[in-house]
Amino acid sequence: MQLRNLGTETQRAYLHYITGLARFYQTGPEHLSLEEIREYQLCLTNERRLSPESVNQFVSAAKFLYNVTLETPWPEGVLPRARVPRMAASRKRWWRSPADAAGAKAAT
Repeated sequence: MQLRNLGTETQRAYLHYITGLARFYQTGPEHLSLEEIREYQLCLTNERRLSPESVNQFVSAAKFLYNVTLETPWPEGVLPRARVPRMAASRKRWWRSPADAAGAKAAT
């Protein structure tokens, strides 16, 4: 992961999700079928009720493990990413830069 220049938090998250996968099935991830990985993805979504962003991070971790580390070729789209709901424009930016704040004061 370091050779791919993944950030420290990304590395930590990937390890967290792959460790969870291995614990769930009580075996190493190299022994799991694609169907078992899909079942775990559904478990994260339906039973553990993780956010779409968290489920997508699991998908990224699994793709990295199998495609890069284990060199197992996967066709595109075998693990679908969760759809992330859009936020209203007013909630997208919950912070304002100093320039935005100054512009707002000048407008009033």
